[in-house]
Amino acid sequence: MIQRIQSVLLFFVAVVMVLTLFFPIWEKTEPQTGLKIIVNSFKAYETTNPNDVVYASSYIAAIAIVAAVTALISIFKYKNRLFQMKLGLVNSLLMSALIGANVYAIHEVKKIGFTLYEESFDIAFFFSHSRYYPEYAGKQIYQKR
Repeated sequence: MIQRIQSVLLFFVAVVMVLTLFFPIWEKTEPQTGLKIIVNSFKAYETTNPNDVVYASSYIAAIAIVAAVTALISIFKYKNRLFQMKLGLVNSLLMSALIGANVYAIHEVKKIGFTLYEESFDIAFFFSHSRYYPEYAGKQIYQKR
């Protein structure tokens, strides 16, 4: 049932998980030369040669895709509420694993030994925290009733 607020929020989670595939997770820059290392859902690479993979992080993409598919399946299992709750639990675990995988990939790229100075978390890192936004919004909506 698409009209229910939880279905809208699950759809939001699915969209955000797909967006995780297209945005960078983290980058690190050396100010003198302008060299950047960028980590996305598939690989870590230098901006001077994007085809040269520094670190393969395709497991992040796999977890994000599975989380998006789980959220979409959960939307259409509205007749079986218990199964929908179990899928929600699995999706929460997947998204927690995605946060851990993001941190692990960043840590592995840092261990390679690049002497870069400025680093920043990009938008896809915060997309993996999107499971908390629908929970917060749902609580706000249900508290008003």
